Amino acid sequence: MPDTIETLTFAATVSRSIADVAMLVAVPAAIVLAILLALDNADLLLVPFAGLTVSVLLAAVGLGAQYVQPLIDVLIVTAGAAAIGTGVRVLLERRAHLARRTR
Repeated sequence: MPDTIETLTFAATVSRSIADVAMLVAVPAAIVLAILLALDNADLLLVPFAGLTVSVLLAAVGLGAQYVQPLIDVLIVTAGAAAIGTGVRVLLERRAHLARRTR
């Protein structure tokens, strides 16, 4: 019986460690996503989406150990990056439209 408890404790620790790695993948991918959205480079968006997908899967491993926080963090970072990138693109388009209008 003690071996079972040690094994389960080890598995939970490994699950938490894998889930913590998710942010190491998510943050650079989210930065690239925001930049590509702002620059309107839709053909390159597959790369950050792949990184964010991997980070969500890594964070989901922690759910087995009832460790939800990394998954929430990854989703917040992803949503924030998408909002920032899209917002910057909208502002750039608005500025270009106003510049064309004043000419």
